[in-house]
Amino acid sequence: MSLDNYLNFVLSLVFVLGLIALAAWGYRRFFMWQSVAARLGLATNRLRVAEVRGIGARRGLVLAQCDGVE
Repeated sequence: MSLDNYLNFVLSLVFVLGLIALAAWGYRRFFMWQSVAARLGLATNRLRVAEVRGIGARRGLVLAQCDGVE
């Protein structure tokens, strides 16, 4: 095998890995944190965090609210 074959292999590998990285970035950017209903505007935000308090260095207390009930 000549140097051209090795160079072609390396460039092809870099191109394919770049395409995989681009696809992973696009998936995380546009689809991972949103559900289908949220993207279509069908979902409502029923659950929310009302308050967060630190109890200790490694513990915390979270007060959640769902449909107006804490």
